[in-house]
Amino acid sequence: GHGTHVASIALGTGAASGGKYKGVAPGASLMVGKVLSNEGFGYNSWIIAGIEWAVQNGAHIISMSLGSPGGDGSDTLSQSVNWAYSQGVLVVVAAGNSGSGTSTIGTPGVAADALTVGATDKSDQLAGFSSRGFTSDMRIKPEVTAPGVAITAARASGTSMGSVVDASYTQASG
Repeated sequence: GHGTHVASIALGTGAASGGKYKGVAPGASLMVGKVLSNEGFGYNSWIIAGIEWAVQNGAHIISMSLGSPGGDGSDTLSQSVNWAYSQGVLVVVAAGNSGSGTSTIGTPGVAADALTVGATDKSDQLAGFSSRGFTSDMRIKPEVTAPGVAITAARASGTSMGSVVDASYTQASG
């Protein structure tokens, strides 16, 4: 359900809502690389394999709404993000949901070449849950923010993630 929601925010057509819940780039194309289990679990090796697959198959942008605590940019996942960037691929990574501490960005958001994105609320204020702060080498993350609180987007059939709006849509934050 999470991947469907995130993909819909990016390129959903909004067809089931008459265009009301259209994504920001509804004409874009998508390559799907599932790197986590349905429960949101996975190994770094699975994510790294997904990054390599995307680069080898011509992705222009890799979007990753995932992460784990820790990492200083020298970890293998961050290095994989930096490698993808060196191959000409923009890697966009969610800042995470670890809150307002001074250094709550985890890997791969700490990667030097990741474009790390924090979440804002309807008042354009950084959401309380959104990770932020300095990396261990004093770089400021996230680089940009975008709406991330109570976003209505597509709901995967048979799932109940977030606050279900109707058969086609759910509202979630992150």
